[in-house]
Amino acid sequence: MSNVTLNLRQALDRAVSAYHTGELREAEQLCLGIIAVRQDLFEAFHLLAVVQSKLGKKDAALVSYDRALALRPDWVDVLCNRGLTLKEMRRLEEALASYDRALAIQPDYAEALSNRGNVLHDLKRFADALASYDRALTLRPDYAEALSNRGNTLRQLRRAEEALASYDRALELRPDFVEALTNRGNTLHELNRFEEAVAYYDRALALRPGLVEVHCNRGVTLHELKRFDEALASYDRALALRPDYADAHYNAAL
Repeated sequence: MSNVTLNLRQALDRAVSAYHTGELREAEQLCLGIIAVRQDLFEAFHLLAVVQSKLGKKDAALVSYDRALALRPDWVDVLCNRGLTLKEMRRLEEALASYDRALAIQPDYAEALSNRGNVLHDLKRFADALASYDRALTLRPDYAEALSNRGNTLRQLRRAEEALASYDRALELRPDFVEALTNRGNTLHELNRFEEAVAYYDRALALRPGLVEVHCNRGVTLHELKRFDEALASYDRALALRPDYADAHYNAAL
């Protein structure tokens, strides 16, 4: 029995290594092989669930998460990863319940609070989302993702200046945070601060040139500045990346 246990542990170590090197199908097969021998190895079910979710096998991942939780019902990382998968499936109320279960066990889990805020944002419960982000940031003031997503929620609440301040705090921590750069650009556009918006779009595109929506939004902003040739060039770059991008076709025709 000890040799079997040792071999299973070695197989699990190989599965973890395969996961970290991006060999997801190998990791999945190793986990399935382990589970065929041992039905009570929590780590194998959890890793299998994470791998299946990344492979796009969301329904199978949920089954694996639930089997892991049957073995360890109070394991907050499983509940949080399950919440991420449910959010990706747009099963938002269930995702929220999974985060709430995790936070009932560990109320000071900043990542769960932030991800809970993301779900509440998608549910359009913006005041609740903001409260969840603020709780996360009380615990982790340097949580750049929570600051950026908090900015998105403040935009929805029409609190644009506060949103800009939240993006700025995120960018102080991570100057190369592309999502914060683009969302700050979008907020500046909404405030009719077009020159500043273009500058932030340019910073985002310097880091990640393939952002189709940012090229298009940059074009819209340049159009507002009556820099029509530059706007058209921005739409052309968007269409070179995604020829069927309807918004870029429409804006280019204006």
